[in-house]
Amino acid sequence: MLQPQIAIVGGSGLYSILEKRKTQWITTPFGGSAPIELGEISGKPVAFLNRHQSPDRGVTSSHSIPPHAVNYRANLLALRQLGVRYVLVTTAVGSLREKLPPGQLIVPHQLIDLTQSRASTFYDGTTIIEIEGKTVSGIVHIDVTNPFCSTLRRILLGACKELGFQTADSATYAAMEGPRFETAAEIKMLRQLDADIVGMTLAPEVFLARELGMCYAACSVVTNYAAGLVNIPITHEETLRTFKSRIEQVQKVLRLAIQNLPPTQPDCNCYSVWETATHG
Repeated sequence: MLQPQIAIVGGSGLYSILEKRKTQWITTPFGGSAPIELGEISGKPVAFLNRHQSPDRGVTSSHSIPPHAVNYRANLLALRQLGVRYVLVTTAVGSLREKLPPGQLIVPHQLIDLTQSRASTFYDGTTIIEIEGKTVSGIVHIDVTNPFCSTLRRILLGACKELGFQTADSATYAAMEGPRFETAAEIKMLRQLDADIVGMTLAPEVFLARELGMCYAACSVVTNYAAGLVNIPITHEETLRTFKSRIEQVQKVLRLAIQNLPPTQPDCNCYSVWETATHG
């Protein structure tokens, strides 16, 4: 199997998107990653990683790790060590805006990180990171003015448009610690901070991808209105049910986006971050 340059990070409902898949486990300086499925989409080698799956080969549950306990560093570094340069992710989000109803597809453009206890950098000053024969062992400060790759966002939005799916072309994602849902007061605060959607998984994932020079963008599905917007209790079962109702659309978007990925380095500065780090 050829080395994959493309990865999908999401939940178990996306396993079926791959053809000819096999499983691989990878160990990194930060521990073992979640199992990585290697396969093909439209003839292109693609890796798939379920961020909530345990790295333990004896655990078969597809959702055994809560968002605050995911080993994001091991997952992203494992993908990069495989050769991945493009990361397309899916997320379930709560809506902070009445105009973004459950079922809406969104390609977020900004992020507010309000997580509390997650390791958010590879560059801790002690751990040696080695990729492509280059190493980083010191402290590196990266620019995340625009955390999501402009090229991948454009490709995802183009795929949604081509497929005729109504999609919000921008939104600010507020990343919360979880695994609990937010209080009504917290949602009010997030609205005042100008956030549009809320979730638990994109941070520090997006920042770690940037540190490794990977292009990263997300296709989010609104699964519910956030606390206080409507007088309906929020349950994990309901969010899963709504997400699964859109899984076929999400798969179609990802397939078309992968077909439309550029054959050469895209016109963004994502990879230059890694080049700068290794020459710093």
